[in-house]
Amino acid sequence: MSHSQTDLFEEILGPPFGNIKRGIKGINRSEWRGWGMDSPNKRRIGSRYERMAAEYLKKQGVVILEQNYQARQGEIDLIGMDKDYLIFVEVKYRKNAESGAPAEAVTLWKQRHIRMTAQYYLYSRRYGDIPCRFDVVCILDQEIQWIQDAF
Repeated sequence: MSHSQTDLFEEILGPPFGNIKRGIKGINRSEWRGWGMDSPNKRRIGSRYERMAAEYLKKQGVVILEQNYQARQGEIDLIGMDKDYLIFVEVKYRKNAESGAPAEAVTLWKQRHIRMTAQYYLYSRRYGDIPCRFDVVCILDQEIQWIQDAF
């Protein structure tokens, strides 16, 4: 991108675009959110609670097959086997209920992307005809709730 194109993007999009020249480390937390990205710290926190959810599910008898499965279609936090079901699990954490219940954050848009990613997973792993389920593990402070067949 030429210098004049960069200046044009800065003029149209505002300061966060200009910070890309400084590199990711030069962008402050509010600018990350402005670009629709999670801050590195937020990603680390999410990973911690995904591991907590995986341990909880293992204690319930689920065999974890994948953690943080990523494909072009999207991401699935956990994939596992619960008896005869292949389960795709979304993990949602909230420090408190001020911003709503964790399950409320699994929007229709998010559900659609999880379904598309699950279809790709099934196709790429050649699972064929296997019963599947979409679950949500909600973590509110330190309380864990497993919602089976959530959507």
